[in-house]
Amino acid sequence: QIGLYGEESGGVLNKTGRFWVVDPVDGTNNYFAQNQEWGVSVALVEDGETIVGAVAFPCLDFILLATTNDLNVQLFSAKSLLAETFRCTNNTRYLADSSVLTDWGKPSAGAKYNKQAMTILEKLAAHTRYPFFRICCTFGMWEVVRGTREGYVFAQPAIEDHAAMGLIAQKACCRITDLAGHPWTPFAKSVVVT
Repeated sequence: QIGLYGEESGGVLNKTGRFWVVDPVDGTNNYFAQNQEWGVSVALVEDGETIVGAVAFPCLDFILLATTNDLNVQLFSAKSLLAETFRCTNNTRYLADSSVLTDWGKPSAGAKYNKQAMTILEKLAAHTRYPFFRICCTFGMWEVVRGTREGYVFAQPAIEDHAAMGLIAQKACCRITDLAGHPWTPFAKSVVVT
């Protein structure tokens, strides 16, 4: 009885009620290139807020899970049947010392979006160390959550790109907003994670 919205299957997006948001392969190009930077993302959204977020990284053999009721992110490893609590631990203090990722749009986004993505990369290049494209929202956000990158910026994500990982980032003590600094929701038209 709960609605479903998926990247491939579509569906209805409502800011009231409950529905599942599913991205069976976030980072499709990476998946086809046979590298590990892709994930499976499932979120339960209720009244405009993600209440459950789960992301599996099959090549890395683990699943991340966060709910609004828990204080932490749980990491379930294929090597262990027990969940581990996970929290972000990056101590970089200055933007000039930071490595910040951005993302390229889907082919359907067209030249206008790609120009915007290049503008973001140019700004990052002027103020940060080693900025580059990730081409997978879920994995880019994961790199900030695990502390190997200081930031991730995506100018025009689809809801399925970040609905699950956004809650995971929040619960791992990351700061997540849109480009204007407004609090993150799964309906955000842009994503900034630090």
